[in-house]
Amino acid sequence: MAPPETVVTQSHLAYPHPALQLGSPKVQETIRQSELDSLAHPSHPGVWLQLADAYQKTQQFESAHQAARTAVNLAPKLATARILLGKIELQLGLPSAIDILQQTLRDTISDSLKVEGHTLIGEYYRNTHQHTLAYKHYLAANRLRAAMNTVRNLRKSYENPHPEALGNVETWAKTVESAVLRRWPQAPRSADHPEDPIFLLGFPRSGSKVIGQVLANHPKLHLVSEAATVEPTIHTLQSVTSVFPDLSHRSPSELARAKAIYWNSVRNRSLKPIPRGQRLIDPVPLHILRLPVLARIFPNSKFIFALRDPRDACLSCFMHNYRPTAATANFVELQTTARYHAACFKVLHAVQTQLQTPIIETRYENLVTAPRATFVKLLKELQLHEDLALPNQVLYKDSIHRWPHYPTAMREMQPWLNISIDRFNYHESMIQSA
Repeated sequence: MAPPETVVTQSHLAYPHPALQLGSPKVQETIRQSELDSLAHPSHPGVWLQLADAYQKTQQFESAHQAARTAVNLAPKLATARILLGKIELQLGLPSAIDILQQTLRDTISDSLKVEGHTLIGEYYRNTHQHTLAYKHYLAANRLRAAMNTVRNLRKSYENPHPEALGNVETWAKTVESAVLRRWPQAPRSADHPEDPIFLLGFPRSGSKVIGQVLANHPKLHLVSEAATVEPTIHTLQSVTSVFPDLSHRSPSELARAKAIYWNSVRNRSLKPIPRGQRLIDPVPLHILRLPVLARIFPNSKFIFALRDPRDACLSCFMHNYRPTAATANFVELQTTARYHAACFKVLHAVQTQLQTPIIETRYENLVTAPRATFVKLLKELQLHEDLALPNQVLYKDSIHRWPHYPTAMREMQPWLNISIDRFNYHESMIQSA
């Protein structure tokens, strides 16, 4: 099949946040310094490579393309520059991207660059509806990632003390399913912080990022970066023998102290004070694993859950080139991705059934097909006026219902996902009517 003349951007986000386009002060400083360096050292490819990377991160794709092309012209065998050039050309929809990336993969390059190259080629073939070729390259990328020492060590789940390691997550899911949460106390309401934060949760690649970007523009909301604001709170309640806290023998006053530690952590990590009258949004998707603890420490919090068809969510994680962590190291294989998803959703179900914690579900598919109506409904559930400009499009339409194109992947994942598919009504008739 001949590819079309153009392809869509690599990202599935159609709604770039203004702050992303402008970049952080650190990125802006990098751009300024790199522009000065390019004038002082115009024949140095590293300067142009750094400038191209900074432009690309702030979505200045034309400027990024020019800088990356200059770096490649100066150093034609510099694989890092060629991979970045191919990535930018994909984002610009240029058909020459595939030739650059394929040629680079034929050269002798590092495994990490091979992973990036295979992932980008997979994106190209997926966006041009050549799904068999796309799957081949995603599989190649993940096999390379799985062989890396960092990922291999992180995937030793039952030897890994990190709470987000797969073995610990599955053990935690079994624990909370046993009705233990019914015995947990609840923190009292705080006079210092009468408004508990809004937590934005969900499995990765399920739309939480774009939900946070849109809500950040509301004058009554303040979005913190995905910083480790919850971890200090969790650590104060942990015992030395468990990776997740058991609150059965904790007192309400201990939970109140944990809440105070959370707010201190927010103040210490925020670049600027939270304006009076604004409510905090804390957006870390995998806080779904901490949801039982958060629901008891913050009884007046609102929890937004970004929900996506489990098959599309897991497939998207498998297709994404993540920085290795205790959680994302599991996404190099379809089965462990699906197991991770199943465990997270068992935790969610336990909280809903045992604690009756209200969860505001926001479906990814509705963000694609009816974004304005979805955000109007969300603001109403947050008891906020519709006081922000709502976008007509936030996600590309081809980012839903991808899973039928990958039957081999589905055979590996489906057994682990059936419960969530049924529980959230992601059956075929619902998908077709969306």
